[in-house]
Amino acid sequence: MFNELDTNCTIFDGSSFTQGPNTQTKHMFGSMVTFFDGNPMILGGYKGFGQDEVAVEKLGESSWTSMPPMPTPLRLFSAVAVNLGPGHQAIWVFGGITGIDDVSQSSSFYFQNNVWTPGPDMLRPRHGHRTIKYSINEKPVLLHIGGDMVKNDTLPVESFDIHTTSSHDLNLQLAFYTDFPEVFYVPPNICS
Repeated sequence: MFNELDTNCTIFDGSSFTQGPNTQTKHMFGSMVTFFDGNPMILGGYKGFGQDEVAVEKLGESSWTSMPPMPTPLRLFSAVAVNLGPGHQAIWVFGGITGIDDVSQSSSFYFQNNVWTPGPDMLRPRHGHRTIKYSINEKPVLLHIGGDMVKNDTLPVESFDIHTTSSHDLNLQLAFYTDFPEVFYVPPNICS
């Protein structure tokens, strides 16, 4: 089953697929991908045989480069790039699975400091969820949507305030779960 762990990279530019440079680490089975400054980043994932990954890689023009590793080996977590202005550009990571345990932890990587920092716990453990940026009353928040607490519960959407790092549940639920990462990036010139 785990012979599919690989380092390959396929790039879709809006009209065709091309083979990209191989990653340095095998990121599979729930590794998360996010974009920052137009460059994809791969974080964590599953190495096989019950082991999770901490490696972080960023794609440059022709190769993947290593970044400081995540503080905890994780798979099936969410990651989102947040840009709140100069010096406040970060990747936030939420929840996931480490070993056999669902976790509610969060951490952030601020590019200016080049270091990971522990964040507040989510309201409950989740894995297989997504975190998206959204504005509520013109205030940027992150929404944790879907996931599974091992019991296959439908979880409420959780709102995370980026500035105060506080969370609360919204009166919304979505039955949503995913095993594999997906990234949707639309370049500014896609329609030109």
